[in-house]
Amino acid sequence: MHSIKLVQKIDKTNYWFRTKQKEKLTKEVHFFLYKDEEGNEDICVEETNFDKGQWFTKDEAIKRIGFPAQRKILHKAFKIIENS
Repeated sequence: MHSIKLVQKIDKTNYWFRTKQKEKLTKEVHFFLYKDEEGNEDICVEETNFDKGQWFTKDEAIKRIGFPAQRKILHKAFKIIENS
């Protein structure tokens, strides 16, 4: 078991999408910044609560993130990390 600590909630985004049955749904995504207090680099993403998850370096994350609203949130998180 890993010891992670919530640093702070960063922000949230909303978007809509259509299901395979053509139903329109809205999804709200909340972004949080956590810190691993033990310095582990092998924390697993719990598949049952997430669509998918991967770990990236700062540069990789900036290159890979596709949506402007999420890119803004990512930069916000990096500022928090740099100022702590």
